[in-house]
Amino acid sequence: MDVDAAFLVVGEFGPYQKRAVAVLVVTQVYMAFQAMLIVLVGSTPEYHIEQQDDAAAGHQELHQRHLH
Repeated sequence: MDVDAAFLVVGEFGPYQKRAVAVLVVTQVYMAFQAMLIVLVGSTPEYHIEQQDDAAAGHQELHQRHLH
């Protein structure tokens, strides 16, 4: 059986097949965005906070001002 005969038996690429392909493409695009989102949101930036001695004194002053 050749391709032309097979198309006569099963039919052409009709509206149902177009909708099925569209649903599959939309699903695959959604999954691709989800995979990229995991990479972008899941990353942890490297940083550190340096403690300064005057920061503790500033915190105490702020606390005293809040009480008065």
